[in-house]
Amino acid sequence: MKATGSRFIVQKLADNLTTATGIVLQRSDEYPRARVISVGPRTDAGIVLGQQVIIDWSRAGRFEHLKQEYFVVDQSNVLAAFE
Repeated sequence: MKATGSRFIVQKLADNLTTATGIVLQRSDEYPRARVISVGPRTDAGIVLGQQVIIDWSRAGRFEHLKQEYFVVDQSNVLAAFE
């Protein structure tokens, strides 16, 4: 799967985190984070594969591939990136 143009393909991260001992921690983020799966060839935002981002979810295009949910978003709709 490959992003085109100035787009990213991302996958939403789980709303809850589970520690190694099985304790479930609920995320308090108002905007759920996503992990970058593919970077288009014309992006210039300095975002790399595997990086966590916050995006404008209202402008994300949802699709499924091999029973997994993914989203396509233009680089102008990436609100923040975490290092």
